[in-house]
Amino acid sequence: MVATIKTELKLEGQLMLGVPKEIALRVANDICTNIALWGEADVKKQLYPGHGYLTGNLQRSIRGHLVRNFHAEIDPQNVKYAIYVEKGNGRGFSGYHMFAQTKQRIAKMNWRKMVDSVIKRRME
Repeated sequence: MVATIKTELKLEGQLMLGVPKEIALRVANDICTNIALWGEADVKKQLYPGHGYLTGNLQRSIRGHLVRNFHAEIDPQNVKYAIYVEKGNGRGFSGYHMFAQTKQRIAKMNWRKMVDSVIKRRME
């Protein structure tokens, strides 16, 4: 099993009322991608020198990307030991919980400004 962040961002209201479906889809995917890239950077900055030999490789492997329409993820690109760095090994190492901490930050973040800028850019 590999550590992956799964969270949901819900936008309510008349955000894209009257906008062609193709533009609305691009806006939604841009929003998902931007959040995933922000999350990628947040996870990576938690893996700093001194966290051990393996975390440098893990840090380089973390990617935030769009998986399909309306779905993006932040994952360690099949680095198998990522789950142990995240959650620990049960033998004295409790893990760094960098994905869990990023998930909490994403949930608490006010994304309205970013959403507005994506909409403005796509509508030009």
